Amino acid sequence: MAIADITEMFRECGHYQELGMNGDYFVEFFPEWENLDDKIGWYWEYILLSDTELVIPEARSGMYKMEKVEEYIEPNNEIDSLSVCKYYGLHYGTWEITKQLGNPCQYVSIGDRLEIRKKKKLIDFCRVLNRKVKSVDEIAKQIGLNDNNNYLIYCRFTENHFWEYMLIQDGMNAIIVKGDYWYQVHRISDPEKDGIYNEL
Repeated sequence: MAIADITEMFRECGHYQELGMNGDYFVEFFPEWENLDDKIGWYWEYILLSDTELVIPEARSGMYKMEKVEEYIEPNNEIDSLSVCKYYGLHYGTWEITKQLGNPCQYVSIGDRLEIRKKKKLIDFCRVLNRKVKSVDEIAKQIGLNDNNNYLIYCRFTENHFWEYMLIQDGMNAIIVKGDYWYQVHRISDPEKDGIYNEL
């Protein structure tokens, strides 16, 4: 989800800044428990702040913050990716190509449009990349990602799509990539109607 203004309230829980959400966007996810006995309390959603912090929003008491106390070593593969949420997200909307960043592609022109909607099913999955990894941080800086964003989100297009993946910069801007072809895109649809600021 995009953050329109970090001084505003996040639901009834508190201001974005109070929750530690100071970037352009945040990841809200819903874990699937293999064993319901392992479920933590009655909470169903978590907000990722960084690689070591989670926030559990709870309207009655503000929030709960969780800190990572132990690393879990797991394979770095597509199985560990986030499924595309049933709600609208940052990647949905109508985008226009505004600038060529990599090698030119004969099939792509400035002004071309890309429409990503839930019904089109163009996005296969999303992943969250840790900016503490040097190569990820270099890419984040290269594409102009806000320093307050502690992680980089990339969304993988389905196999039959021309583009391979999208790097999210903020609610209005992203990079689309295919091999050495990198292009800047800008949202031209209404972000409110696209639902990038809330789930519903």
